[in-house]
Amino acid sequence: MAIEYSAEELANASTKDLDKILDNFDIGSDYSKYFAKFDETQIENIKKNLSLKMSGLSQKSQNIIGQATQQIGKVEESKRQSMKTRGFEGAGDVVSDLNAQKGGILGGYTAAQQGINLQEQQASLGAEMDMKSAYEDYQDKFMSQLSNVESQIMSDPESDPEYVGRQGFNLFGSNNPNSKTCVVSTALNDSGAWSDSEKRDAVKWCQDTHHDGSQRGKAWVKGYHTWGKFLSKWVKKSNIIRWVVDTTTTAFVDHTKRNKKNYLGWMIHHLWINPLSYIIGYSKKNKIIGNLATFGLIGIYTLLFPLFAIASIPHVIKEKYGSRI
Repeated sequence: MAIEYSAEELANASTKDLDKILDNFDIGSDYSKYFAKFDETQIENIKKNLSLKMSGLSQKSQNIIGQATQQIGKVEESKRQSMKTRGFEGAGDVVSDLNAQKGGILGGYTAAQQGINLQEQQASLGAEMDMKSAYEDYQDKFMSQLSNVESQIMSDPESDPEYVGRQGFNLFGSNNPNSKTCVVSTALNDSGAWSDSEKRDAVKWCQDTHHDGSQRGKAWVKGYHTWGKFLSKWVKKSNIIRWVVDTTTTAFVDHTKRNKKNYLGWMIHHLWINPLSYIIGYSKKNKIIGNLATFGLIGIYTLLFPLFAIASIPHVIKEKYGSRI
């Protein structure tokens, strides 16, 4: 089962909770020192500002009530004086006019009170949106730092015995096939080729599809991480290869996770990622067969890579100019 954390949960996590979260992300609690705590004064200031606005509106409402009460009191006094001097029948027209005036005062009060109620609702909604924005901003920073720490671990695996030998490029998952949570590698995300939303969608897909503890899932993850490190080197060395990988993986995420079916995403899923991952993963049960399968398939896919690049072109044209064609 995938483990998810909302922006607010991340922001409000205690030190103990943060350690647990990092463990779930396969980073380890030893790296918690690299993660700044959420600045709670942001929320306190938002609540303080809301309280001041509500207090001002409440005072405004009391003033309107006081003014309306005073005006109505004057109207009633005028009615009494008119009836006293003219009698009940003689004061009829005046009383009628004064009653109409009273109705106008009450109508004005009702409209003003409704306006205040609307301002209160808008102030509350604005505060909720501001708090949500603050939490999401922290979440983005947290995920960015998560990527930075992962890069540090991959670039210097000796710094942490738990990650010795951890190298390469993972589009979707951590190197631990038993992990219940995926951590997307930073290669495309840090380069700007992948957005944070693409990263999160890829993580969710991997969690739901392969990190289930099954032998099938473990084989896929193991195979994926094996060929992924080769792709990492290509992405770092060539902007063209990075563009192809960006285009194809974005199409893949659209196809598998965002309900935006497309032929390129289907191709990458069923003709690239799955065959490589499953065949290499299962073959690794035998060291010799595993090595032969790894180098053989990677060699074959190196030759096929230009075909995937060519296959990407119609998809790119459709995505960029489809509405104009």
